[in-house]
Amino acid sequence: MSDLARLMLDHVPEMLLLVNPVTLDITMANESVCKTLGYSSGQLQAMLITDVESALQDVFYWEDVRNGQYTEVQQQEGQYRCLDGDLLTVSKSIQLLHDDEQALLLVHAVQTQGVREVQDVLAQTLSKLRATLESTGNGILVINWHGRIDSMNRVLSKMWEIPEPLLARHDDAGILDFLAGRVLESELFRARLSAIVDNGETQDLLHLKDGQVFEATSRPQFLAEQIIGRVFGFHDITQRTLAEQALLESRHLLEERVLARTADLNAANATLLQEKERQITLIRKLEEAQSHLLQSERMVSIGQLAAGVAHEINNPVAFVNSNLGSLQRYVMDLLRLLMVYETTETSLPEEQLAAIRQVKNQVDFSPPNRLAKAPAWGFHWPTALCKITRDESRLPARSAVAAASG
Repeated sequence: MSDLARLMLDHVPEMLLLVNPVTLDITMANESVCKTLGYSSGQLQAMLITDVESALQDVFYWEDVRNGQYTEVQQQEGQYRCLDGDLLTVSKSIQLLHDDEQALLLVHAVQTQGVREVQDVLAQTLSKLRATLESTGNGILVINWHGRIDSMNRVLSKMWEIPEPLLARHDDAGILDFLAGRVLESELFRARLSAIVDNGETQDLLHLKDGQVFEATSRPQFLAEQIIGRVFGFHDITQRTLAEQALLESRHLLEERVLARTADLNAANATLLQEKERQITLIRKLEEAQSHLLQSERMVSIGQLAAGVAHEINNPVAFVNSNLGSLQRYVMDLLRLLMVYETTETSLPEEQLAAIRQVKNQVDFSPPNRLAKAPAWGFHWPTALCKITRDESRLPARSAVAAASG
């Protein structure tokens, strides 16, 4: 083998071994075998292939090869023994070669232990992701940059009522058309589904033809700063929307009732104000009537008092007036007697006559008729005053009766 060919084989990352099918000797191994298993090239060429491949099925295979049964192998799992005794899991392929009529077996092995661990981790991650997608209450739809559906959860198919035959056919275009055909905002939704490489986030309200309302959000899916798809989330807000509409209607109804109640209260308040003014007018009239009644009562009291006083005055005046006749007769008789004595004054001595004249000058000696009539004339005014007072005392009573009847 030329140095160039050897250099090329040593730089191949996979393990390559050339085995003699008759003796099972390792006739050649590239540098990847030495680095992976820890053997040197000389050690490997002194070993049998069964010293490296230690799995039971590998031992049986190489025994069949020693017996002349050359069977090619594709991607078969096996175990290689390292220099330190550890077993390394590999995926190998065996191909039959011919060199100058000599049969050789080329073993092509790739280490799968790390790959298997990565695959297991990836499988667990995918399982957790799938469980998370299925456990969420939202419908999830993932579309790749080719416009095909990469993933969706069962909640999505249940929310949108996607037919099972359509899901079974994996008809991505048919599923997307079905989704767009169920909403009233069909053109908007189709535009959202086709805008895969848009780096912005969207949020829309989708009204389905059966009355449901979905809140749809979308955001780009990145891989190493590159947009590789778009993730759509759908949340059923039908009940919340109905509740909001009912609340809004209740609010409008309550506002209408409040306005009607306010109008009723304003009308009642106006009626009360009118009634208050009427009551004030009545109270004022009652106060005036009460004032008149009090004044009338006072006048009645005063009249009664005046009548009583007049009565008390009239009684003695009447008594005195009734005795004036007798007194007048007595006085007239006395005056007549004095006149008789006066005729005898000329016969009296001068001294007695002077004394009489002196007394006459001191006493107002009126004519007899005037003197007799003076007491009667004087008692006429108290009698008239009592009559006037008695008549006036009856006027307040008549006024009170008229006010009460009015």
